[in-house]
Amino acid sequence: MSKLQTRMWENKNLTLNTKMTVYPACVLSILLYGSETWTTYAKQETKLNVYHMRCFRKILGITWEEKITYSEVLSKAKLPTIFAMLSERRLRWLDHVHRMEKGRIPKDLMYEQLERGSCPKGNPHLRFRDSC
Repeated sequence: MSKLQTRMWENKNLTLNTKMTVYPACVLSILLYGSETWTTYAKQETKLNVYHMRCFRKILGITWEEKITYSEVLSKAKLPTIFAMLSERRLRWLDHVHRMEKGRIPKDLMYEQLERGSCPKGNPHLRFRDSC
């Protein structure tokens, strides 16, 4: 992110449209790689959202002293929240798994019940589909 900050975000010759095209391609693709299968908790999602908003503020040149809310920053950036992106990616992956043929490993892991095995004492009995 620091190289992008000096070369892209602080560059006065680039338009905001160009910067907002580069951000999803270069930053979000790395940040959310594999997020379709993550089981995230509220604290983790909050940290992702804080980073997401910090990036927007750098791109838009907004300092913390300006007291601009998250919703105002998102409306200027014209991009959804990180929560919306995570949900969209998960739903797209679930749709893909749902359309798979029976016998494929991802579909079996999603829909089949385990015949044996147990969780260590005190751990929740959660599968991916239980967390969506």
